[in-house]
Amino acid sequence: MKFSALFGWGIIIYALSYLTWSIFIAYGLSEGIMSKLISLAALFIVAAIAGRSLHLISWRDILPYSIGWAILIAIFDGVLAFPYAGWQIYSEIGVWIGYIVVVITPLFFADEVWVGGKTENHLT
Repeated sequence: MKFSALFGWGIIIYALSYLTWSIFIAYGLSEGIMSKLISLAALFIVAAIAGRSLHLISWRDILPYSIGWAILIAIFDGVLAFPYAGWQIYSEIGVWIGYIVVVITPLFFADEVWVGGKTENHLT
C-alpha cells in the first residue's frame, strides 16, 4: 500500500468536501436538497479521480484505500467539525452517505474496467 496515496488523497477528498460545504454556508445556500446533491457530486468526482489515479488492476486492490479514505474523513470530521456540531455530526444520514460514496465510488475506476485489466498500453 502506498501511504502517500492513502493520506494524500484522503486529505484532498476531505479538503474539497469541506471547501464545497463552506462555500454553501458562506453564501447561505446550505439549506435544501440541491446543495447536498452538488456536494455529493463533487465528492463522487474527486473519489473517482482518486480511485483512477491509483492505477490498480482490480477493485479489490482499491478497497483498502477507499476504506482508509473514509476512515480519515471520519477522523477529520471529528477533529474539525466536532467542536461546532458535536456528536450530532455522526447522526446525520448525509454524512454517512458521503462516507459510503468515498468507499464505493473508487471501486468502479480500477484498470480492469477502464483498460481491460491491462496496465500497459494496449493500443499497440
